[in-house]
Amino acid sequence: MFNLNKKVITVAVALGTGLAGAAHAGSIEFTFNPLGNGFGAGAVTKASVIDQAPGNVLAVGGGLPSLGGGVGSKVIDLYQANLATVTKLDNSVLYANGGSSKFFTFAAGYGEVVTGIFGTCPFGPACTATFAFDPTATVNFVEMNLQTALGNNLTGLGFTSATAGALNILKGHVTEIGTTFTVSSPTTVAGPFTAFDQAWRQ
Repeated sequence: MFNLNKKVITVAVALGTGLAGAAHAGSIEFTFNPLGNGFGAGAVTKASVIDQAPGNVLAVGGGLPSLGGGVGSKVIDLYQANLATVTKLDNSVLYANGGSSKFFTFAAGYGEVVTGIFGTCPFGPACTATFAFDPTATVNFVEMNLQTALGNNLTGLGFTSATAGALNILKGHVTEIGTTFTVSSPTTVAGPFTAFDQAWRQ
């Protein structure tokens, strides 16, 4: 879970690595205004959930360097996703991404350490690895940004505040996360993967 510390409100944004995530502010409701007018025109009130569309994560060093190194080996995860909706706690939609020609994206970078390896690793076909948050990693950031278009999950572009025309609206860092990864259909892809917006953070 990503804890985004703001002076007014603390919102926990759960970025499911490679999956849709949701940010639940619990019983704390907030106002979301895609137009940037505060409580003025465009504001939606009584929001409780920031729900992300399915995104993806690139585990830098997540193949032979980490899994081949065994338990205790480290990786850097670079995560990205578009906003799907902002909803009430009962899931009724208050805002859908792209409304008013505004597009919101998420990007994150954080470290993990291998805590368990099961099966034929690192490339499967029956390989499962478990990971825990690495607080010693030099990469640690979470961003929510206003963009001029949707981020592109295939190219990895258009997600961070480094994107031309982007405006950062929320910033934080990772304090806790745990993941499980299973290889079901291994495919080797040549790197390096420098096209990801997040690469500039390393």
